[in-house]
Amino acid sequence: MKNAATHFKTKEYRKFIDDIKSRIRAARIKASLSVNAELIHLYLDIGQSVVERQKKDGWGASIIEQMSRDIQKDFPPQIYQECVRFILPGRI
Repeated sequence: MKNAATHFKTKEYRKFIDDIKSRIRAARIKASLSVNAELIHLYLDIGQSVVERQKKDGWGASIIEQMSRDIQKDFPPQIYQECVRFILPGRI
């Protein structure tokens, strides 16, 4: 029977570790893509909601600046910037 230190040096063990690392990397990428897709859907929905309210309630363009101030009270500025990119492309 081999001791533990000997097992850690085998090609079999290295392959096992490499496989685990690959699985971790793949899961991280998959999770990141999933999060990004969900955020894109959220930003599109927010953009549609704002445009609908502007039409329905007569909100002017100044609502975007007000929303910026209100959203940034609880979230980092990049959240607002991403939302605006979907509401008003080319604005930021």
